Amino acid sequence: MPSWRIHTKYAVLMGIDGKIARAVNKAIDFRAGIHDAGLKSPIASLMPGTSPRDVPRLLTYSPIHGISLLIRTLGIGRFLQNPLYQYAVALHYLLDEIDSIVKRYGSKALQNIDYEDKVGIINMALRRMENKLHKPCEPRKLGGYVIGSPCNRAVIYVIDAIMSRAREIVQDNLDLLVEAVDEIIQENSHKGFEVGPVIILDLLGCVCERIKRRGGKCLFTVNGRTLPMAPAAKRIANAARKGMIMISSPIVLTADNIHELIETLQKYCNE
Repeated sequence: MPSWRIHTKYAVLMGIDGKIARAVNKAIDFRAGIHDAGLKSPIASLMPGTSPRDVPRLLTYSPIHGISLLIRTLGIGRFLQNPLYQYAVALHYLLDEIDSIVKRYGSKALQNIDYEDKVGIINMALRRMENKLHKPCEPRKLGGYVIGSPCNRAVIYVIDAIMSRAREIVQDNLDLLVEAVDEIIQENSHKGFEVGPVIILDLLGCVCERIKRRGGKCLFTVNGRTLPMAPAAKRIANAARKGMIMISSPIVLTADNIHELIETLQKYCNE
């Protein structure tokens, strides 16, 4: 997620009091009891006898929406009576989703995108934010067992208020958000998120096509763990920031960094 420096900087530039922005940052990221409270909701427990590896298919979901935890932490009266808290929450979520999209593609792929592409990232972030806020209200999307409903009328009211503020922010502060996209891309570059799983997945897809033509299966063993293509791409992206990547099946290659890995995969695809 973006640094609190970025969160607070753009909140202040958009007219939100810095003290309120910092209080919201802390509430969302740890004071409410879970990280990204609201975009994420608490999980009550694993079903008896299941392993954490089965997540999220065999989870029992809590009837408490993350929004409820957040509003209790900030104070219900304060949140409802002071619109700046609503704007601060909406902006925090929006910047978090922009950061998530940047990580999916990697900073290198997004380094020279134009204004319209950055606007596209902002609009995608807005849609992702809305989907995440509403997801606990739709049990079929959770994939596990839900005890009761976490979405009473009060929760729905707060979600609608946050989404309304988020749309206002996009409409009234689009140029500032485009600047934020640039800054988030640069921050991810400094953190080592240069190539994201989307780019790696595309290359693995090319490898997969060749393997299938030979009658093989598209399961990739990455640093000792065998995974389908999409999870393998995520594992490669995460491992690449920490050091050596070893793929032992269905092709064999070792790379000391992400650039070496990409170059090797590209050569394989172009042969």
